[in-house]
Amino acid sequence: MTREEALKRFKQEQEPFLNQCRQNFIETFPEKVPTLMAQIKDAFASISSQAAEQGKENIVFFHFSLLRCDLLAGKYNVLLMVQDIQWFLDPKPLETLLSADFLFAEYDHVWKRLLEERGKYIGKVNSFDVGFIVQEEIAACNQIVGNALRYFFRDVEESPEFESIPKECLWDIRWGQYRDDSVLAARVDRIPKTAAQWSEALVKDQENRQLSESYWYQADLEAGDCSGKELFFVTFEDCHLKNLNFEKANLTGARFRNCVIEHCNFKSAMLNTAFFEECRWKGVDFTDAIFQQTIFTEGAVPQYDFDEVQHAGILIKEGQCP
Repeated sequence: MTREEALKRFKQEQEPFLNQCRQNFIETFPEKVPTLMAQIKDAFASISSQAAEQGKENIVFFHFSLLRCDLLAGKYNVLLMVQDIQWFLDPKPLETLLSADFLFAEYDHVWKRLLEERGKYIGKVNSFDVGFIVQEEIAACNQIVGNALRYFFRDVEESPEFESIPKECLWDIRWGQYRDDSVLAARVDRIPKTAAQWSEALVKDQENRQLSESYWYQADLEAGDCSGKELFFVTFEDCHLKNLNFEKANLTGARFRNCVIEHCNFKSAMLNTAFFEECRWKGVDFTDAIFQQTIFTEGAVPQYDFDEVQHAGILIKEGQCP
């Protein structure tokens, strides 16, 4: 058996175990969220202090990056790097570290088990191979964390630690690996948009999903065919939406914030984890729309005859009646 064949077989043998470990990570992650958010708030507080000391303003980019893991010592660190509009050319980025040991501690056991299991391959699978496999698994779990933070960062602007950081009217928070793959965990782009930009985005969306994760602020949008489109985590804030067709669109994670929604069609739309916050409604159609953990603000739920299944998937959040 060649080294390549041995490594391939080893990976195949360990795949069920590694898949179970990843599933365990997903199932136990909610228990770790309070600790993670406390760590993140401390990191924001550190950045706020540094910004005040250095007189740094107009921050745009927040990058949480999992650094290379020290499997031998069981150390897992995340670097928060904060930059202005120059991004990686920012001459004085702000930085702070937070420990992610509590997130990935179980992979100490995974690493040790794989080291033991490689023994039967008599040197054809070495410790570097095992380390690489475990690092890949941790990176996959880290991406799961980034995707989950899309929801936990929805209220990030309400955090005093984050609010005190001097920011531009547009900023991104990303979670991933150092100067590598990352997930857009939160975005604000409070530059008013126009109907012309909307029309252009609809055209471009035919080719490259231009609308997913896009941000529409103070836009007066009348008409537009979004039927069947993938609109993951799109945001409409302070917008007037009239006669938009979202039939069969996938609006998973979408956010409608302080919007007037008039005569829009949501027939058979996927609205899982969508958030309708302080919206005003007139003549909307939710026939066969799919609701799962879909949030409406208290006092701002549309007057619509939802069926029993839809009702079961709707959550109500406290808020002011618009």
